[in-house]
Amino acid sequence: MRPGCAGGRLGPARAARRDEDPISTTTTDPADEGRRPFGADVGTPDAAGQLVVRVTGVLDNYSNPRLPRQLLAALQDAPQRLLVDLDGVDFFGSAGITALVEVSKAADAAGKELRVRATQRTVTGPLEVTGLLDRLRLTED
Repeated sequence: MRPGCAGGRLGPARAARRDEDPISTTTTDPADEGRRPFGADVGTPDAAGQLVVRVTGVLDNYSNPRLPRQLLAALQDAPQRLLVDLDGVDFFGSAGITALVEVSKAADAAGKELRVRATQRTVTGPLEVTGLLDRLRLTED
């Protein structure tokens, strides 16, 4: 019998998750049907010292626990400014909010600028509700 399992059996939800890769960038949640899996494409710094990270797909704790690490690594590579482009995001949950807070604090500490491109209500809504819309430097270009 496995510890923590009644009668040695896993419930359907736990059994489904047991064999999944915890670092997977795709979701199996039925609510995510039609949404793109998470992706983050890191560009190269431009002449003005800006590095762009284009984030796409579903941004929640289940689908991507790696986003904060990816953005912090990109911030280190950015000479002066990091632009996080969230216009390709289909769902913006607490993982996205947490990642932006972490990278914002790190940018302040490093003396670098963080900008966020967010023109879709999918992203701006949660940022507004949490008060981050006023704290972050949003850009539409």
